Amino acid sequence: MSQLPAFSEYFKALWGHEPFPWQARLADQVVVGCWPEWITLPTGTGKTSVIDIAVHALACQARLPAAERTAPVRIVFAVNRRIVVDEAFERARSIADKLAKALKDPDSPLHLHACALTALTGDPASPPLEAFPLRGGTFTDRSWARSAFQPLILSTTLDQLGSRLLFRGYGVTDYARPVHAALLANDALLILDEAHTATAFSQTLNGISRLRAQAGEKICLPFQAIQLTATPPAEASAPFQLDDEDRNHPIISARLNASKPFERIEVSEAKGKARHKKLAESISATARAYLTDGHRRILIVVNRVATAEALLAELQPRKGQPAPEAKVELLTGRLRPLDRDALVRSLEETHQLKSANPDPDVPPLILIATQCIEVGADFDFDALLTELAPLDNLRQRFGRLNRYGRSRNSPAAIIAPDEATVHSSEDPIYGTALPEVWSWLGSMEKTDFGLAAIAPQLPTGDDLAALLAPASDAPILLAPHLDLLCQTSPEPHVSPDPALYIHGPRRDFPEVGVVLRDDLDAIDSPLDVIALTPPLGTETATVPLFLARQWLSSPSAGNDESSDTPMTQPAFKVVEGIDPIPIWRRGEALLLTRPADLRSGDALILPPSRREHLRKLLPLPDTAADQYEAAHLLARDRIAIRFTRQQRDQLASALSGEHYSTFKEITDPCFEIPEDEEKWVFDAKKWRVALPAFANLLAQHLPSDHPCKLVWQQAAWLNGDSNTPRPIHDWKFAIYPDNTHRGVILQNLTRIGFTPWPLDPTDLGRQDNESDNPAKLHDHSRGVAERATLNAAHLPERLQSCIRDAALLHDLGKLDPRFQALLYGCFLHAVAGREPLAKSERPYNPRTDKVLRASLNLPDGFRHELLSAKIVADSDTWQNHPERDLLLHLIASHHGRCRGFAPVVQDAQAMPFEVRVEDLDSVYPGSTAPMAALSDGVPARFWSLTRRFGWWGLPYLESLLRLADQAESANPSKP
Repeated sequence: MSQLPAFSEYFKALWGHEPFPWQARLADQVVVGCWPEWITLPTGTGKTSVIDIAVHALACQARLPAAERTAPVRIVFAVNRRIVVDEAFERARSIADKLAKALKDPDSPLHLHACALTALTGDPASPPLEAFPLRGGTFTDRSWARSAFQPLILSTTLDQLGSRLLFRGYGVTDYARPVHAALLANDALLILDEAHTATAFSQTLNGISRLRAQAGEKICLPFQAIQLTATPPAEASAPFQLDDEDRNHPIISARLNASKPFERIEVSEAKGKARHKKLAESISATARAYLTDGHRRILIVVNRVATAEALLAELQPRKGQPAPEAKVELLTGRLRPLDRDALVRSLEETHQLKSANPDPDVPPLILIATQCIEVGADFDFDALLTELAPLDNLRQRFGRLNRYGRSRNSPAAIIAPDEATVHSSEDPIYGTALPEVWSWLGSMEKTDFGLAAIAPQLPTGDDLAALLAPASDAPILLAPHLDLLCQTSPEPHVSPDPALYIHGPRRDFPEVGVVLRDDLDAIDSPLDVIALTPPLGTETATVPLFLARQWLSSPSAGNDESSDTPMTQPAFKVVEGIDPIPIWRRGEALLLTRPADLRSGDALILPPSRREHLRKLLPLPDTAADQYEAAHLLARDRIAIRFTRQQRDQLASALSGEHYSTFKEITDPCFEIPEDEEKWVFDAKKWRVALPAFANLLAQHLPSDHPCKLVWQQAAWLNGDSNTPRPIHDWKFAIYPDNTHRGVILQNLTRIGFTPWPLDPTDLGRQDNESDNPAKLHDHSRGVAERATLNAAHLPERLQSCIRDAALLHDLGKLDPRFQALLYGCFLHAVAGREPLAKSERPYNPRTDKVLRASLNLPDGFRHELLSAKIVADSDTWQNHPERDLLLHLIASHHGRCRGFAPVVQDAQAMPFEVRVEDLDSVYPGSTAPMAALSDGVPARFWSLTRRFGWWGLPYLESLLRLADQAESANPSKP
């Protein structure tokens, strides 16, 4: 084991101060052994630093063989619900940045850690550590999964992690799902934060750990799931906790002993339609009193979105009244990501919510929030008002009050509608817990929610359980369930819903997206336009499925009684039919005509004409803007700008008189309809002349608060540098289908480096619009074999050899003359005598390819890997291979198919061709449906290998070949 600087020195180099005693104690334990299954730490004691400890342990063990390491290369930090701000990711990115700098500085105290981590990757050019948010809707959701050995930290939600572990990754293609599952279940440390709020997923993690061990032949790689919580379950054995040294530490002691006195306020007649108004009146009056008493940063947490909106209206100044004493902001889980991120930045910068020592005259703030602030928001407030909630929720909310133990009075109030205090009623969100909590609060000897004050007053056993939020147990994860889940291509018709294992039955929170698009009105083909500019996660607000159906059925009726946590769905009448409205479902644009047909995961695409009464669905202002351009920049790190005549006119209206006239003069020729034409025709020459001029004008003269100002600055100048114009040849022009709009979509396919995310696999080695040189088949196979051999170096010799052989043979099917003609872009007779290709040099054009495929009699869905597997299976040379079944499976599955049936691709005009590679020299006679017949053995091999290596072991072996193939395709080795 490497002798690196001690944890305290490493920690101080990262953060500039000594670690807490528990942090150093846990680091010493983990470096030489395993993690404890449970870590129980109070709020405010720095539990996110388990990430730092995991990185330190990995660096210390970097020189050990993989089978001897207990420290995994992938560190995954997961939290419940959508997080307000990803604290774990920000911390992880900071660690990664500091290690990257230290790698180049031999004098840095972090230099040895950086070198050790880089050695793990096997690539001196790789960074020591990478950090990714796994949040859905961005390219980072797949770019983390490009290496089996790159040390990295993933910050994610339970849904993103759980669905991937169970082979049903949300937003992941069927063919990539095995890779994601394999990498998260091998050489991975899964850290579940706030485990007491995720009972079902906690149980599922235990089930996965148990089922991993059932493989007949185990892949010896470290894997562990650990759980962080302040209240471990009774079955948690030997949890890691604070000791006396920790409790006597001056900083921890101040946080533990900070007093948080509270009062109880019961609001009468707060029920039915009057509930939200009555609560808003009572809470706002108390908030104003707190402001008067000098508390400058006040948090209000309520249980329903409608209550939050009523509070916002109550605290806003009425006509003729003076401006409010404080800035009033609303934070709910319904905000679009771009809106939420902008709000969080403002809260951090303007109101210093993350500062342990805020300025005495920090601008006053009242933040109204729902349950979305309970997890993941490391904010510190001076006073708290919270609606009555279960004890575990209240502890989370009080964790935002005087979080850093400042010497100040930190008052709080727990406010309850009178119906919530009655034992005969059951709350749709929190069941029977609320009256039990209200009674317990009234019986407390000391009405103080400080950590030290409340600890001795907490009940135990069944008495404590009655005060907690309702939680469903997960179904027991059994082998038959995994047998269904591990089949990813094709997915079985009947398959368990992963949400059952993430949230438990009846606690799922099905949601749909809502996207605003301004370019869909008054056109006949909105679906074609949406297909050209598909919605992005960064522009999508999310709402409960039942609420969206309710709104579609009657946009003007009813109120939003939902919350930002699972709840019993209210009954409402769903109408049978509505005017068609566009939706996006699993990569396809469709028209929805019945609210009942809306499914979880769909996205409603709302043009301006369909936004009446939108506030009944979303807390968005009436002026909420279409965000496609900004969303694309942040989600894809590339530029895509819709520039139609409508958008042009909207941009022009934002410019001053002189610039308005110049802008119109530059752009008018682009939209002219020629005299000899009946409709507008795209003229590339005019656009290439005009684009640099109008992009530069918009970059300079759009108002600073315009939502597209930043996008146009990136479009006009390289990396936003106003002295370096973006080359015109960087641009491509996508024409709107069927002349739906007079205009184009300006696309720049080069990564611009605006976002901090690492590269996507398809970006590696392809950072411009120029096509790479063609990859020769022999060179490509050799390069993949070399990479795959390195990937498999930690495996037994027979498995290493098998993976190497599979890499050499995986592309034999590309020798089909028709496929070679497709790669060369020529007719069949012109292929003879040419050196076989693995990758084409010509740009991909779907229309050209379709015509060429038809002329070559190459069937739709042609799969070269099926031919490769068939060639090897029928060859005498490989009949006695010691790992023949694994060899054939790896070849057939190297693009994600054949788990556990081969796709049926009928090839009526299959051609014979010669195959010469390694020891193989034969003629392939052709097959009408290669590997599709049961007699070809694809299902039998899949199941026997799954039993042998386990549900997650077999896809891990597949991944070693697949990742080698992807890396070689992106960055070809030099022959």
